[in-house]
Amino acid sequence: MNKKRIIWLDQARAIGMFVVMIGHALAAGKSKKYIYSFHMPLFFILSGMTFKNSDEKSVKDYIIDKIKKLLVPYFILNLLMIIVYLVNVEIGVRSSLTVEQLIIGTLYSSNPPYPMIVTTTWFILCLFIIEMLFYIIKRIFKDDRLVFIAAILSGVIGYVNSLTITNKTLPPWHLTTALAGLVFYFLGYIFMKNVDSITQFVGDNKKFILATIMLGIIGHWFAMNNARQISMNQEKYGSILYFYIAAICTSLAFIFVVMRIPFVKLFTFVGQNTIVYLGTHSPIIAMFKKLFPFFAENNTNAIMLCVLLYFALIPVSMLIMKIPGMRWKKKIVQPVALQN
Repeated sequence: MNKKRIIWLDQARAIGMFVVMIGHALAAGKSKKYIYSFHMPLFFILSGMTFKNSDEKSVKDYIIDKIKKLLVPYFILNLLMIIVYLVNVEIGVRSSLTVEQLIIGTLYSSNPPYPMIVTTTWFILCLFIIEMLFYIIKRIFKDDRLVFIAAILSGVIGYVNSLTITNKTLPPWHLTTALAGLVFYFLGYIFMKNVDSITQFVGDNKKFILATIMLGIIGHWFAMNNARQISMNQEKYGSILYFYIAAICTSLAFIFVVMRIPFVKLFTFVGQNTIVYLGTHSPIIAMFKKLFPFFAENNTNAIMLCVLLYFALIPVSMLIMKIPGMRWKKKIVQPVALQN
């Protein structure tokens, strides 16, 4: 096998992150509802694609590896963004909290009793929990059919729990959100195990077009007909059937399209540094929309802000990724290159 980073996976992260930014910038409406139906599930799927067999590392080494790649960057990013938080407090975007409250909120990470400094970094700690859960499940069950059953049960438990949960009872580190997200992580893992055949499938123009259109239509219909806008970090899913169908179908359609996109150096760079984008974009968007009302006038202007910020964060990412503890790139194996 040719051991190198999978280009389309990096580009999927990069384009997916731009979609996330747009979702956070848009005003409430149909477009925002559609983006929220799949943008976080997509990243759980992409994360599952990088899972390595649990036998390759000891339990201790695996935990230490994830602490370095996820927990350390989480705290670094929240600390770095304290300046933007203070600005947002001054202009009325964020409520003022004491140092103690900020520490508690960042350690708890699930909003109650206090929000973390950068609310979008909830995903990092939730992903940490998912990767721990999946690692344990894979060590217990060697048969992927049993892993599949465990993932489905996890998703059902996570959904049932969401029916009784409130903003005041969210557990720390989004533990129960992780139960729902494990389904997507497993899908990413299975996708990568079958990437050879999927690559050949996507390389066939007729199959690619038909599958992408069908998945896109199905995903959009279930997303728009769900009873509510999805919010995974608040455990608000609407219908469990509609939630999972919309998220999986749209995410797969998105991935298929990205697999056919030629190499773009910008996307590859951003894809390797999405954690910086994740940990910085939201408070900056909120700040600029408040300071410059032009960007808040309509969705077109909001998207324009996202484009400008997307490029502006390139040098910022270069600087932040030089900070000790921020380097968390993964070496990913590419079995077969996509044949057009």
